[in-house]
Amino acid sequence: MSDSFYKYRSFNEFTNNIILNSSLYFSSPNDFNDPFDCQLSYKDKYTKREIRDFFIDLLKRNSHENYRLKDLLKIYGKPKEFIDFSKEIDTKIKSNRGNLKKENCLV
Repeated sequence: MSDSFYKYRSFNEFTNNIILNSSLYFSSPNDFNDPFDCQLSYKDKYTKREIRDFFIDLLKRNSHENYRLKDLLKIYGKPKEFIDFSKEIDTKIKSNRGNLKKENCLV
């Protein structure tokens, strides 16, 4: 993985915020000009094994969170609940936007 992060944008009034505050703004995926960006797809059916593997991977990537596999599977372990959960996450991702600010960011 690269140690660099590139943000391409036009030079305008928001450029000062990037340089002076080490802050980057990210648009909501709903505002992207490519309809296939952040397009998540779902299957109609998932096996219990696929759902379990998904949550095991999720917990590995988010080890700082205090979730337990047993609890997640109890709530979202059935295929219908898992699909509903996936669609809810998709909606949240697409409605999210905001700033990334890092104190040690060199711009």
